[in-house]
Amino acid sequence: MKCGHCPLAGRCFGEIQPAACECGDAKASDLQKRFLEARSAAMEGRVDPPRPSVSEFFAKLDAIKACPWLVPPSCGCEFGRCGKYDRPTSYPECLDCGEYA
Repeated sequence: MKCGHCPLAGRCFGEIQPAACECGDAKASDLQKRFLEARSAAMEGRVDPPRPSVSEFFAKLDAIKACPWLVPPSCGCEFGRCGKYDRPTSYPECLDCGEYA
């Protein structure tokens, strides 16, 4: 939901990143306002996918952790590497891949 002082007519980046709303504030610098306009313009026409329920999310998370391609990190401070693509990976990338299912 857009904030009350949003200077933009269309979608606003602040809808998904509330901290960006400070860029549309009357006290914001021109650079901050241009940032908000640019990020918001990039969102025009974009349709956000529906969010899974909490139970669906945890079911997918458990499946991802059981993926045969996932190589856990040695330190535990990052998600891990994808053995299929031989590079670091993230949860969104795993969800897009679908090999975990």
